[in-house]
Amino acid sequence: NIAKSYSRYSSHSSNSSISSSILDSIWTTVQKHSIKENQPAVFFELSVTNADKPPLDPSEVERRLNLFLELPPSDLPNDWGVILTNAPLFSQKTSILSEIIPGDPSSGSNRKLTFVLGTDTFVRIINPKYYENSEDNMVAALTAMKERGVHFIVGGRLEQGIQGERPNFVSGEEELLSLPSNVQDIFTILKEEDFRVDVSSTELRNKIEKESKNR
Repeated sequence: NIAKSYSRYSSHSSNSSISSSILDSIWTTVQKHSIKENQPAVFFELSVTNADKPPLDPSEVERRLNLFLELPPSDLPNDWGVILTNAPLFSQKTSILSEIIPGDPSSGSNRKLTFVLGTDTFVRIINPKYYENSEDNMVAALTAMKERGVHFIVGGRLEQGIQGERPNFVSGEEELLSLPSNVQDIFTILKEEDFRVDVSSTELRNKIEKESKNR
């Protein structure tokens, strides 16, 4: 869970410039919002484990955290933090986070957690492969997330086709329609005219790191 993930990485000895005091500050932010209601905030979730890849090395976790420290305050929300989780699946993440992040009882809605993610991640969330190859298990997991007040906002991307041909914009709308109607509403698909950024997270991290080295 989050607490174990925090303890594991904050206690790891490293020569990285980020110190345990930074992680203490991050964890304090999480604790503050777990008990203080009606306080909207933006959290950047960094999972140290991945369903398809090896776990991140502690030094890589610290490197990525450092990228946030390099960003100018104007590029970040007023109230933000980074949450480290040891939960590769969103069904696991939401179970953990829903216990520490309060909802807004005055909103009249049970919506508690809103994740902003890309089409590739959305497609993995609804892939039965991650639910013991069972579509019923996948739908049950989505239903459980809906009951926890979870919502997903999905941004599309360009899908590179054959060289010389115009790439297609993939939004996830077709995949959404393949789901039962009772769980479709936990996803909001952004249309191309509403949101389009032709850069991957890897490209973005590399750009920030390069700019940091050139300073």
